[in-house]
Amino acid sequence: MLSMLKYMVIMAAFYILSDKVVKGDYGKPVQTFSDMALYTLVFIMGMRIGANEEVVSRLGSVGLQALATTFLAFFGSIGMAFLVRTFLMLDRHGLGAKHIRSDVETAEEGTGLNSLKSTVIIFSLVAVGMACGHFIVPEMIVDPDEFQEDAGTMIDICLCILLAGVGYGLGIEGNIFGKIRSIGFRVLGLPIAIMSGTAVMGLAYGVYGPLSIKESLAVFMGMGWYGMAPAIILNAGHATASAVSFLHNIFREVLSMLLIPVVAQRIGYFEAASLPGSTGMDCCLPAVKKYTNGEVAIMSLISGIICSMAVTVLVPIIIE
Repeated sequence: MLSMLKYMVIMAAFYILSDKVVKGDYGKPVQTFSDMALYTLVFIMGMRIGANEEVVSRLGSVGLQALATTFLAFFGSIGMAFLVRTFLMLDRHGLGAKHIRSDVETAEEGTGLNSLKSTVIIFSLVAVGMACGHFIVPEMIVDPDEFQEDAGTMIDICLCILLAGVGYGLGIEGNIFGKIRSIGFRVLGLPIAIMSGTAVMGLAYGVYGPLSIKESLAVFMGMGWYGMAPAIILNAGHATASAVSFLHNIFREVLSMLLIPVVAQRIGYFEAASLPGSTGMDCCLPAVKKYTNGEVAIMSLISGIICSMAVTVLVPIIIE
């Protein structure tokens, strides 16, 4: 909860700085700096995963389950997001028919190549980071726990930089509160799509997969929060489901960063914002902002907050 508050304060501060204080558009240098922070973030995340022997040792036994549940959660979220978007009469940019689009929101030429390039970069950095974390880090450090703590600190710093860039970018685009008012009740469409689509796939996996229904639902409804859901499931006495949950939520966060550019280009902005689940408010918000638009980024922020709160309520109810 304190981390959530910290991130909100950082975004608010840089939103005010951009909207009220800074004279001139420094969007391009800020975006370049944010890109470097994003690439550093995913590389360190890869290193942290690769250096975690517990995670690496479980890749063989539960990794396939975690990967399967992650792609099912993506499928459910994207499918339901498409249905909700259609019901709300939003176009593929997540905008209503009466919305006056800016050049940034309507320009599409060249975005396919840019999204593919970014996807390749992110995938490569995660893979190289995992290899470095597994093969190089153990040879260079004495205390693995200290490395995990230091890596976590670096990730937090990069995330703060990224969210500062998001706040600054939203300030350049205009009055965020006016945009929230213009979005109206539609802002609830994204979290509803994510939670319902994820729950449907969780139920299906519980019926046809190796986990029980309640274990499967608890795993899926972690929605990317690997620090919360696995602990709740483990405390309830479900060790295997906890391991699957941990890897599933890591995969959902990392693979969301990888897939957001592709889904935004090929399917729609609203659907791309459905991928991260709870991390749509922090780790994956910069990617959503970069590859969609201001309105969808605001939806992602609010959706991430709602999904995070839902995890703390739903997972304990399901697993007990």
